[in-house]
Amino acid sequence: MLEPHLIRIVVRTGAKSYEFNYQDLLSGKNQIVPPGAEIVVERARKRFVAMGAVGDPGLHDLPSNASSLLEVLGTVKGLNESKADAAGVFVFRLAERTDESGQQVAQPIVFRLNMKEPAAMFLARQFMVQPEDAIYVTNAAVYEWQKIITPIVQVLVLGRTINGF
Repeated sequence: MLEPHLIRIVVRTGAKSYEFNYQDLLSGKNQIVPPGAEIVVERARKRFVAMGAVGDPGLHDLPSNASSLLEVLGTVKGLNESKADAAGVFVFRLAERTDESGQQVAQPIVFRLNMKEPAAMFLARQFMVQPEDAIYVTNAAVYEWQKIITPIVQVLVLGRTINGF
């Protein structure tokens, strides 16, 4: 069963179409449906992507109608403790703005949160993640170094093993 905030109700009456949030309908904001109307229940697209050093990277549904960064990080099983640099938690967002000529243009915005600071927990709780945001957690420098060194060490060990025969 889908969460109510992930369901959209579409009512079609001939040439007109109305859209309702299922969660609003459940909370008592009922709507009158004209006779002969077609009612379509569909999945609302409220997703974000998590990348980098998180426990469960990939495309995920937002956990609630107003999801905080802290809640979203919990959804992806938090930062991967063996890989993550807690100082490098980023949120990438494309926001619409109007330029000088009146045209709508996409403006990229990047937010950074240093989770090594204790106050960051409160900020993460207040920062609202929007649909289509990308959350990226950088790798710790030690982990990056291990990614470079491990193959070299493996080749050296393999070379010693082969020379030992």
